[in-house]
Amino acid sequence: MYYLKKIIDIKKKYLVAYSGGLDSTVLLHKLFLLRESGFVRFIRAVYVNHGISINADDWEYHCIQQCKNWNIPLVLLNISLNGKGNLEAELRYKRYSIMCKILIKEEILLTAHHLDDQCESVLLALKRGSGLSGLSAIREKMYFNNYHLILRPFLFITRKELKFWAEFYNLVWVEDFSNNDIRYDRNFLRHKVIPILLKRWPFFSRSCFISAKHCKNEKYLLNYFIDLELKKYLFYDGSLNISSFFHMDFILCNAILKRWIEYHKIKFFSRSFLNKLYNEVIMSSLDSNPKLKIFKYEVRRYRNIIYLIKIFPSLKNLILLWNKPWNICYLPYSSGILLVDSKGFSLRKPNYDEEVNIRFEVYGEYYIFGRKHKRKIKKLWQEFNIPPWMRNRIPLIFYNNMFISALGVFVTIDGYCNINCWKISMKLNK
Repeated sequence: MYYLKKIIDIKKKYLVAYSGGLDSTVLLHKLFLLRESGFVRFIRAVYVNHGISINADDWEYHCIQQCKNWNIPLVLLNISLNGKGNLEAELRYKRYSIMCKILIKEEILLTAHHLDDQCESVLLALKRGSGLSGLSAIREKMYFNNYHLILRPFLFITRKELKFWAEFYNLVWVEDFSNNDIRYDRNFLRHKVIPILLKRWPFFSRSCFISAKHCKNEKYLLNYFIDLELKKYLFYDGSLNISSFFHMDFILCNAILKRWIEYHKIKFFSRSFLNKLYNEVIMSSLDSNPKLKIFKYEVRRYRNIIYLIKIFPSLKNLILLWNKPWNICYLPYSSGILLVDSKGFSLRKPNYDEEVNIRFEVYGEYYIFGRKHKRKIKKLWQEFNIPPWMRNRIPLIFYNNMFISALGVFVTIDGYCNINCWKISMKLNK
């Protein structure tokens, strides 16, 4: 109770992840006592019904009754799982996602993870061959999606201590008997492995907690120094200069690439992906056009720069009519917008008999403003340093069938503005 009282702020609001089990029952009860003593004013609970167990509805009813007894508001949520891949990881992510969605302003989510959970997580990370991130295991304090604060005040308390509290206060909780099924790795460790380790080394769980904390601190320091390295090669648009990577130590190079992917808010990518990124993209020949897919994105390389771009359907054969150019033009697949404003690209205004249309593919040779000779469109893209995958995403302005401008890149002689001008701004989504 002392440690919980120490971290609880009377001005803050708290949402307890409540399953009805022993751990979360003790956490909710302690918050209830703190509220009764005036140390906290606002607490709520949330029960997430994932529908896996046939007892889920009974557990939900138990939580409802318990919260009524303690006069604690309870939010009931439901999630469904697709059953593919790592079920535990999917369940964890969906639970946090849905719980964080109901957090009100400045409310903090509390979970009842304890020391035994931490010990299991460290051993599971070792089994997977994890690095510092995995071995950091469960964190006492974290931000879900870099925004929602989650605290775990029991992380250095054993389940045995929690049970002692529950029995002392005659608390009632539900038991999930699937936790006894040793076919699951975590249960196997809990019932078969950790008891043997604790018999030999009674403080083994606390040592795991300390090791996880060391890993977390070292990961922080590593990320700090890797971020300094990353900034040397990172451009304002999030692309990465790899001209020095060919002679860089492989381990340092991989660390920068890993941090670059994380910089773009992508998580849960594998070590094999990083190896492919290094071998198939970074180390590919200069004249190649490699690409590597990761979720809804692709890593692409142009010359000595790599880009992380969102995958869009092809726009090659699309023609958009912009009948009312004073209105915003929404580009397809939420890829961006065009609008007329004072900060845009200067073009001559269309004549009364010229219809404005937008295309994404053009062929042939053109005179562009500022050049004496015609140039093939492919050469123009190269001269303006436009990567191949961007060439069919840049809006091309036409008046009827007359090519006026590759917006934001160049203006043809037919689109040059001298007196009667208008300006078009372009905002492309990543």
